Amino acid sequence: MTTFDQALTARLESEILDRCTLCGKCVEVCPMPEPAGLDVADEGDGARIVAGVIDLLRGGEGSEEGREWAEICTGSGYCIEACPESVNPRFMLALARVETRRRAGEETTRAKARGNFKTMSSAVRTFSRLQLPPDVLARVNPASSKDSEPTANPEVVYYTGCNVLRTPHIGLLCVEVLDLLGVSYEVMGGPSHCCGIFQFRDGDTATAEKIAGGTMDRFAETKAPEVLAWCPSCVVQFGDVNFPTFEKSRGRSAPFDMVAFYVWLAKRLDDLKPLMKNRVERRIALVERPGVPGARDAAIEIAKAIPGVEYIALPDVRRVAITSNYLSLLPDFKDGLLQEEFDACVEAGVDTLATIFHPCHRETCHLGEDKSFEIVNLMELVGESLGIHVPNLFKKLKIMGDVDLIIAECTDMIAEHNLDVEALRGHLEAEIIHTNPFAGVFSKD
Repeated sequence: MTTFDQALTARLESEILDRCTLCGKCVEVCPMPEPAGLDVADEGDGARIVAGVIDLLRGGEGSEEGREWAEICTGSGYCIEACPESVNPRFMLALARVETRRRAGEETTRAKARGNFKTMSSAVRTFSRLQLPPDVLARVNPASSKDSEPTANPEVVYYTGCNVLRTPHIGLLCVEVLDLLGVSYEVMGGPSHCCGIFQFRDGDTATAEKIAGGTMDRFAETKAPEVLAWCPSCVVQFGDVNFPTFEKSRGRSAPFDMVAFYVWLAKRLDDLKPLMKNRVERRIALVERPGVPGARDAAIEIAKAIPGVEYIALPDVRRVAITSNYLSLLPDFKDGLLQEEFDACVEAGVDTLATIFHPCHRETCHLGEDKSFEIVNLMELVGESLGIHVPNLFKKLKIMGDVDLIIAECTDMIAEHNLDVEALRGHLEAEIIHTNPFAGVFSKD
């Protein structure tokens, strides 16, 4: 049996270094070099940038352009289909980022990974508890309750990932749908069942192996044949990195299939449609995101199946990232894309812009207040058609936009969960105030 790092090295050599011909087609279809200011105007520019990445992965210094291309990758996945040699350039760039981080030294790398994971975990814990009482929270995060019992022989594992618990109404809507469909399920997620992306992204592959491997083992222990993954980052991390690497290191494949939740739900539409008894009279567009195979098309199919919904495609809007938070390194570009999408919604006369994934929803849910359209998550529309209403409390907090007001409003939840008010204040300022995206571009008139 080999180690995770040895398996990664074997994959690097066989899947990338032995195959890549430096043709540059992955750069040519990538939407990010131009907004990042990389020179891709002339023939051969793409090949030059790829050569810098490959040199880095072979142990050389690489090139500034190659390193920058790796850093601004938003995971759209267009490069995967474009490669004539069956290289996964998205995985290639992930390994390039790992290599760059490692050169800072093991101690530095591990400390940064630990700090980023701790910050995320604390924010998830705080925001989920700020919105839900313990018994309700346990439905989407059983690890939060000592009384939660595992489901015997579940048909599926519903895997939330970590950060959807900041907007827990989305997770609750998913389990309500599973209940209506009569599916037996085990819920897993939160920082205790992480995919390892935080550690891997920061170059701490040893801890990533421990965390991701433990999560995969817990999936396997349920004996469920399918894991329904909500989080798109988790789907990509498991698909690009974890599953094929652990298959090499452990000498066996995972005893379950992982499928994006929307893809699974679209396959169950024949069962779901008879339950959609309420008309949802809305003219909607979707915040469509590439990166997760089949998820965008599945979301469109689900939207079209909701009675009363008129789905409007926004063909001129660029789709460039797994989710909007992947664009944070280029904030001006990020602002411009959202403005583009908002303008298209106004021109198309939609009254609802529905996010597909939680990071996009978390960043934009409050911005429809002074627009001609409302911003909701697609699962809210599914719930409305099924007669399920779960309040979007995170959106309420974002609209309030005042830390002291939020703390005063949430005194019951703060007391019930014994939340540290100063720590809460810090998370609120980071999430609601200081990192409020698009604040300059989309402030209210």
